[in-house]
Amino acid sequence: MGPVLKFVSNINPKIAVSGNINSIARDSLNFIPNLVSQENIALLNSEWRMISDATEPRQYSKKSLKEFWIFVFRLKNKLGENMFPNLSLFIKAVLSLPHSSAAAERIFSQLNL
Repeated sequence: MGPVLKFVSNINPKIAVSGNINSIARDSLNFIPNLVSQENIALLNSEWRMISDATEPRQYSKKSLKEFWIFVFRLKNKLGENMFPNLSLFIKAVLSLPHSSAAAERIFSQLNL
């Protein structure tokens, strides 16, 4: 498994609730340097660690990746605000990364580059 896929595997629900990964942001900077601003690293990591402390996400950790993260995205705090706003944006960005470079390779091939 390559380093990028290894990093992306960290968002697996069972790994997310395990508490074994202390910093999701630091690892992402190696592969996707502009995904997290320096100002948001601490907030993102704090929200990441809260996942393993919260009861609700643990109950969904056996669900599919999609079901788990949709549940987490919808969680609210006592003020009715999103509980994980920075983490939600981060996970959505990671999940929207292209899984292959086939489309880009096809274009370069057509352009004879």
